[in-house]
Amino acid sequence: MDVLPIDLLVTRVRRGGIRPVLVPMDFVHLELASTLIDVFRKGVGRAKGELMADVKRYERVGFDYRLIRGLATLLERRCSFEVRSPVDPRLVRRLVFEEAARLPVVAAEERARVLERVAGMLGVGVDDVERSLWSDFDEELILTGFDPIDPEALLKLYNLSLVQTLLFRSAVLEFTAEGNWGGIFRKIKWLGLMYSAEARPGGVYAVIDGPLSLFRMTDRYGTAVARLFPEIVRAGRWSIRADIALPTPDGRRRVLRLSLDSGSTQRLIAAEGLEPVREAFDSSVEESFYRRFKALGTGWRITREPGPLIAGNHVMIPDFKFEKGGVEVYMEIVGFWTAEYLRRKLEKLSRLAEIDMIVAVNKRHACSRDMEVAGDLILYDRKVPLKPVVDRLRAREEEVIAKQVEALRGMRPALRGAIVSLRGLAEKLGVLEEALRRALTEGGPRGYRLVGDELVSEAMLGDIARKIEALASSRLSDAIRLIEREGLKSPFHVLEALGYDVRWEGLDLDKSVIYKRDAAR
Repeated sequence: MDVLPIDLLVTRVRRGGIRPVLVPMDFVHLELASTLIDVFRKGVGRAKGELMADVKRYERVGFDYRLIRGLATLLERRCSFEVRSPVDPRLVRRLVFEEAARLPVVAAEERARVLERVAGMLGVGVDDVERSLWSDFDEELILTGFDPIDPEALLKLYNLSLVQTLLFRSAVLEFTAEGNWGGIFRKIKWLGLMYSAEARPGGVYAVIDGPLSLFRMTDRYGTAVARLFPEIVRAGRWSIRADIALPTPDGRRRVLRLSLDSGSTQRLIAAEGLEPVREAFDSSVEESFYRRFKALGTGWRITREPGPLIAGNHVMIPDFKFEKGGVEVYMEIVGFWTAEYLRRKLEKLSRLAEIDMIVAVNKRHACSRDMEVAGDLILYDRKVPLKPVVDRLRAREEEVIAKQVEALRGMRPALRGAIVSLRGLAEKLGVLEEALRRALTEGGPRGYRLVGDELVSEAMLGDIARKIEALASSRLSDAIRLIEREGLKSPFHVLEALGYDVRWEGLDLDKSVIYKRDAAR
């Protein structure tokens, strides 16, 4: 993420508005970028202090020093530095200071003797001690690698960074985007931003709570807001408005309005080559929940990142979708939050009857003094608990089952075949399997009986009953084989339906026998 130090921010302020001074893609600035890139490329193997001294020379050739230092900051982030020292510099400093402390005054001559004594202790030369003494200080670090960038890309990255630096200090960010919805919303979720969004003709409109609207975690959240901007730029056609709070010389804050769009910044800002949206779970919390829930075997199918959910003109970004028998329930795991943000979210959900949403909130991500939120929330600390989620899914399932049983009451669907799968029929009717099962206990289709998970015709049951009676033995194993040959999956349910019980001999099917319940009397 390429937020610049605030003292390198180059802007124009007019009538309560603020705009970053974007660098044009002209020959002069492209040449400057090329020169600075060359300084870093040729600086491999040199000390950082020497490198920055070369960069500083360009501050005196007609460019704003903030532009030079800003470009150098971005280039420095593409560098690898390391300590090169014959001896551990911390050890050298400790020994030198201990030796020097024994002398009342350390003049040049005494300094040389101190270095000689330390060199003798370490078994190295005086030059090695001299080189090692400050070698881990920032300006003495050695440039060992540089990831080059072309001049135009550097200038566009600089312009992007100017906007990100302003957004880092925003109180609120509003934006519209005509494309890249999926990327934008995935990024919002990955960053844990507090948002509200609406679908509008030709695009999406969203409001992001800014870091300066929070009581705590402002730097971390500000970084997250700034990191969203490249994804907005990828939309092609976009616009942003933000309230930016900048420090004044007297220590106060001045709030200014930032307004930018793709038309006015055409070809000056680009997000190519920057970090892509991470195609992974938002965090280990989501991954842990996903794996633990799947292992439960609840019958609910869970899907991660189902995509933006549009209800009316509202856009929601759930983390998970649960599906069962045509019933859909969504779940959002909130990132950063304030009590007011959660109240607004719950109020919106209460007005959207078509969206069934579970909201889970990490208590550690609170960004406000007020921690009390009344409403249907699952609060957690380190991991989302499974039980309240499963309880809510079961409660929702029971509500749906009750309605479906009522709708199925008196219905007599036309069936074909001697055996009809309960699951297949439920899918055909668009109801939950359990709802169909309960409805059938009150009376099923004429000529059929519910046997386990299948509807079996009375004619087939009568035929099987006659074949069982004709068996040469009453062994359980013989009866099971006969029933399974008929294509039925639940032989024990068939035997029960036909009025048979089992007299078990341990667990041996060949020794166990069946008998008619009425005959036992």
